[in-house]
This record gives sequence, structure tokens and C-alpha cells, in this order.
Amino acid sequence: MRLQPMLSGTAVPFAAEGRPAEFPGMLTVLWGLAGAAMAAVTMFLAVLVVAAIGLRLGPARLRRRPRLVFTASSAAVVAVTAAALLVTGLPGDPGRTGRPAGAPVALDQHRPAHVYPPLSGTPLTYARGGSSGTGLFPSRNRSLVLYGSHSPDQSGELSATSLVNLVSHFGAWTAHPVSRYRAGELTSYDAVFYLGEASGTPLPAPFLDDVLAGDRPVMWIGGDLDRLRERDPAAWRRYRFTVDGFDAGPFRHVRYKDAALPINELPDTGLARVTVADPATVTVLGTAERGDGTSTPWAVRSRDLLFVSEDPLPFVGDDDDRYLALADLLFEVLDRHAAPRHRALVRLEDVGPTADPVKLREVIDYLYGQHVPFSVGVYPVHQGPGGDARIRLSERPELVAALAYATSHGGSLVMHGYTHQSEKRINPIDGESGQDAEFYLSGLNSEQAIIPLGPVPGDSQAWALNRIDQGLAEFARAGLPRPSTYEFPHYMASPNGYLAAGRRFTRRYERALYFPGLLSGRPVVDSQRSWQLFPYAVRDVYGAVVVPENLDYVTSDGGSVPAMLAAARSNLVVRDGVASFFYHPFLGVGELPKVVDGIRALGYTFVSSEQLVTGR
Repeated sequence: MRLQPMLSGTAVPFAAEGRPAEFPGMLTVLWGLAGAAMAAVTMFLAVLVVAAIGLRLGPARLRRRPRLVFTASSAAVVAVTAAALLVTGLPGDPGRTGRPAGAPVALDQHRPAHVYPPLSGTPLTYARGGSSGTGLFPSRNRSLVLYGSHSPDQSGELSATSLVNLVSHFGAWTAHPVSRYRAGELTSYDAVFYLGEASGTPLPAPFLDDVLAGDRPVMWIGGDLDRLRERDPAAWRRYRFTVDGFDAGPFRHVRYKDAALPINELPDTGLARVTVADPATVTVLGTAERGDGTSTPWAVRSRDLLFVSEDPLPFVGDDDDRYLALADLLFEVLDRHAAPRHRALVRLEDVGPTADPVKLREVIDYLYGQHVPFSVGVYPVHQGPGGDARIRLSERPELVAALAYATSHGGSLVMHGYTHQSEKRINPIDGESGQDAEFYLSGLNSEQAIIPLGPVPGDSQAWALNRIDQGLAEFARAGLPRPSTYEFPHYMASPNGYLAAGRRFTRRYERALYFPGLLSGRPVVDSQRSWQLFPYAVRDVYGAVVVPENLDYVTSDGGSVPAMLAAARSNLVVRDGVASFFYHPFLGVGELPKVVDGIRALGYTFVSSEQLVTGR
């Protein structure tokens, strides 16, 4: 499930049980050929019917010329078909109103933005245009996150949402627009984070004065740092570096702790241009490097101020992006003396009622023999395409026995949706369990990767909760332990879905979609969503502890393994970095040892998801 830049069209490759992700293009071609063949047969039969009518009912001179009748019948059928297509549109054509129910929602369909009213049931405490959350370890630290609120696309709040998710790893947090800052407020917190804007909007004088006073560590991310110099030039000179305009690059990567972390996309303004006046006072923590080998400071620390020359949060691309450097820099402010610790996780994925229990046991035995704890993502009901007959987990005793075997051999169960498909609609592959998204509409882009589109019809917390409860009932019917963790199919859900899952599970194991409005308590605009993956465990704005997955999965030919190990190597820059991947057991043991051995060789220790979030 590799991520592209964090935009509403972000794609995740199709990867499902029994049908590996590298084959969706072939499936689409075969499906198209089958449809064309069926259309040709139908038109031929129509021609025969029209010709038979003409030969039977037409004048005698026509009955003596069957070739002419057949030719005229063919022309008539083709003309009527063409006229019908012009009126109703091609099947599945998003530009027409005649798109049949259940047809794939096309990538270029312009769906109207869905706006949710302020959501109920969120775990956040709202005040002063912002909110507060408890964090993964509430008593450890308290952070204040401030952000600009002048961008029309709410990008400031969306970045702040990503930031508080990361900050939650260290403790409780409060976030609100910087315009609501009160004099002396930062002294109530252990650290302050400000997401700057390049809009030139004035900042509150009390905020600038408190930052310059140096009473608390401050991380200033991107934007308008020059406001500090303008406020008090004498006080600013103590920091011994300057920011003068922006540098558009191009830059290839950020050099951080000897790792080259790619810069997939930059803000329109580029990076703030930093000049260090006194290297004895200013520590350069990371540099942005160009293709010709030249570089410029990307992150610097002086006194109690840490400055990052851009906000990378809207532009997270591949799993080894410079986002990892920002995630580690939080330790500089909140837990500077933390000892490095690197743990790894593996999850067996897309195990449904049609899974092969023999291959599943083979993979379980391998992991158990390697002393590798693991999780198993299970959806308990399989439904065929077009609403075909359902197969329930309880109807597959050999598979149930294999899952029970997993729980006694180092495994824990994760509920991976109810049917892993969306009722009778194609969403977006073929409507079959294991292939499609369940809690969110999705489409395919030109590379046959799955992209999120918007909420399903009838989306609500009650609707999502009903599906989750039906799934839990199936686990109970099969006699299996109740899963303690949830994972949305294809990592997609609406805010209602995430909040519903939080009413039944304290943990989720995934990447996730986030939306502006969650942090501020305003109406939530669905089209402004963005993805986020995590390098360590967090408690996100939906209130759940999120177990990270950040390396993607092993393809059937093992071709993804080098990229997965490279991403694991990049994650070593994070002091508490996790290397977490998933694996489809229909592959048998296959290439799994290469990943396990490779991750261990990098210095990671495999742990269970329970150990990761509790430390036990």
C-alpha cells in the first residue's frame, strides 16, 4: 500500500487475498475483453432476430434476397446501439447519468465535496477554536501546537492534525490557531510547536514575545520566522542565524543522520533560506541537498529554538521521505535523551473464509520457529462479486482451527473489516471480498492503483458500527477470541467509520485518512483528506492507539523486498522507529525469510503489537 504525496487522490496498490497486487491491469484487460465478447454475441443475436422477422414478414422480393436482409438488419442493429450509447453513455462512463449501479467509479469523475457537520462522539476536548487530546502516555509531556488558519483550503489545520498525531507519541497535547494565543500560555506546556505560514499575516505580539523570552523549547516549522526579528531585533541577534527569503531548489533529499531522505515535493515557496552566522551557537541538524552536491540548512537549533525550513507534512510520499527526519526531531524537543530503540512488526493480511489453512499454518510455523510474534488480519465473511452467496468463517472449520493455532503460536487476531468489500457495488475491482474497499468509495487511477473518492451512500457512525458488530458476531460464532485491534480494508474510512471503530476497539493497525475540521470542531470537508503513516505508535485524533504499518508488503515475486529493506534502513533515523510490514499467507513462506532476516540484520527486534504499545 505505497503512498504518493498526501493529496485527496493518494493511491494504494491493490493487494488482496489470492490475487496479488501486481495483476490488476491484466484483470482489467480480461474483464474488458469478456465484456466486448458478450456485446458482440448480443449484437449478432439481435441481427439474427431482426433478419428472421424481415424474412418472415417482409415482401416476397426481400425473402428472395436473404443477404440483403441480413446486411440491412446488421446496419439497423448497429445504428440503434450507437444511438442508445449517445443518449445514455457508455457503461460506466462517469460523464453520463446512465452509469449502471455497481459500475466502478471512474478516477476522473468530479464528485461533489461531502461536508460532515461537526462530528459527535470525538474523544477530543474542544475550546478556543481548537482541541486537546490525551496522547499515548498522557502523563509524560504536554505540548502546545499552534497553526495558521488563513489558508482557504484549511491546509494549516490539516498539517496541525498530522503534527498532533505525531506529538501524541510523547504525551498530551493542545492545538489551536495561533491567533488565539494568550500571553504566557506556553509556560503551561513542556514544549511549543508552531506551523508557520508564508502569507505575511501578522502574528500575535504576546506569542512572539514569549518565544523570544526562551522559557520553553519551541519548534518553528516553515513560514514566517522573520517575524521574530521584526518584533525585537536585539533579542533575535542572540540566535545567530538568519532567514532571508526562499530557495526553490530543486532539492533531491534531506541529509539527516547520514541518511538521504527523499524530497518528493516542496511547498510552492520552496525552503526558507537559512544562513548560519555562528556555528558555535547554531547546530545544523539536517541539510537539503541539490543534485549538484551543494546544500543548505534544512533544520537548525539555536538556544531553545529549533527551526525547520519547510512544513513537510502535506507532502509525505514514499515510506522513506524526509518526514522521518521531522518525526525524529520531535525527540529533540520532547525527549532529547531518549535511548535509540528499534522494533519490528509483521501482520499476515487478508485472511478470509476462502483462505488456504495449509499455507497459513506453514507461515505460522515459520514465524513461530523464528520467535517472531505476529498479527493476523481477518475478515470473517466472504462475499462473491455481484452479491454472490456468502461464506462465513464458522463454515470453514479447518481455517478456524488454523487461526486458533495462530493464537497459541505467537499470533493475535486483527479484525480486517466485515466482508472486505462494499455490499453489491464494485469498489473498485470486482465487488469480491479481499479485493475492494468496504467503508469508503474508491476508484482506480491510470496505474491501476486504488484511490479514495468519498463516503459510501448512507455513511454514518451507526451504519459503520452495525457492520463492525456483525463482524464481531461472526468471530464469536466461529469460537475465536475477540480481536482487540481493528484494521480498515485498504486503510480507508470516513471520519464516521474511524469514530465507530473507536467505540469497539482501543487500537487500530494501519495507515489512515485525516480531514480538516476534526481538530477545530468545524464541519469536516471530505475532499480535503490526506493520508498519514507513522514511524512509531501514536494516539490519533480519532482517539485510538495506532499501531504503525510503514513498509508495505511482499509481492509474489519478492520484487518489493529491496525497497522494503531500504525503507526500514531509513526508519533507523527515528529514535523509536518501527519497521512494520504485512504479508499475504497465500504466498506460502516464499520470500518472507528475506524480509525477516533483512530487518533483523539492520538491528530491529520483532515484537507483538501489544508489546509495542505497552512496552511490556
